[in-house]
Amino acid sequence: MDELKLNINDFKKFDIEDRKELLPILAELNPKLSDYSFANLFIWSEQFGLKWLFHEGKFLIYDSFRDYSVIADNFSDVRIYLNISDQMIRIGKSGGFYLVDSNIVDRSREEFARHFEISIDESFSDYIYDAQKLVELKGGKLSKKKNLISQFQRNYPNYFVKTIEKDDVAECIALANLWCKTTAKCDDQSYKDEEFALKKALLYFKELDMGGLLLKSTQKQIQAFSIFSKLNDNTADIHFEKSDISIHGAAQVINWETAKYLCERFKFLNREQDLGVLGLRQAKKSYAPEFIYHSYILKRIMNGN
Repeated sequence: MDELKLNINDFKKFDIEDRKELLPILAELNPKLSDYSFANLFIWSEQFGLKWLFHEGKFLIYDSFRDYSVIADNFSDVRIYLNISDQMIRIGKSGGFYLVDSNIVDRSREEFARHFEISIDESFSDYIYDAQKLVELKGGKLSKKKNLISQFQRNYPNYFVKTIEKDDVAECIALANLWCKTTAKCDDQSYKDEEFALKKALLYFKELDMGGLLLKSTQKQIQAFSIFSKLNDNTADIHFEKSDISIHGAAQVINWETAKYLCERFKFLNREQDLGVLGLRQAKKSYAPEFIYHSYILKRIMNGN
């Protein structure tokens, strides 16, 4: 196998114009992890120092914030990972990988384990839901959600949802700011990163082929919003959901309305990761995910054979 010759200076920052080149590459992967959508790579690229390179038929991503690489492809040949790892080590990087599809590692686990420490970071596991089940909300596990929706409907009988348009951007940002102030999270770096990603998503809403819904009870009062896009042929990616937490049931209603809006086009909804935040993890699990899609971290063993 020919050895890759990587130069860190060849890696490029993600630009909106890259969408034309990268979208077909990513679509061919039929990605299951939300990190492999162009929208997420673009709106989070500056926060994590993400750069990309298409080299000798391989789409590589380098995360300078964590000093890990990603091979955005379905390569199961351990030699490819070793080759790239060696090259990254030679240019002063860790030579490790993250967001490695679990199916790839599991097929060659013994060989991977000779060269890498293998671990799962549950913070970066995606929560996948059956869209129709989020509409029907059947069963005891989801009865509380259904009750909160009914309560909201009684309190706001004239509520409505509308698709997000260009003129709604300011309202969405204002609600996100209200959410962070109410939860006292405005100074958290994780919120600052999310706010930056949200603003970028709204700024390039059309170019990223995103969709979204606003929840309102009057023409002036926004109570919640969601923003989503296509991840693969049967899955939509829910990038953001925010609600006025002082309004009982608003969070459950926007979740329900979003599922109703998307269920005819997509079987599954990927509601992304919990990032290790306990409250967020509890909230995501409370909706009874169909499954949780894990990925692996590969840390290079320097004395590996």
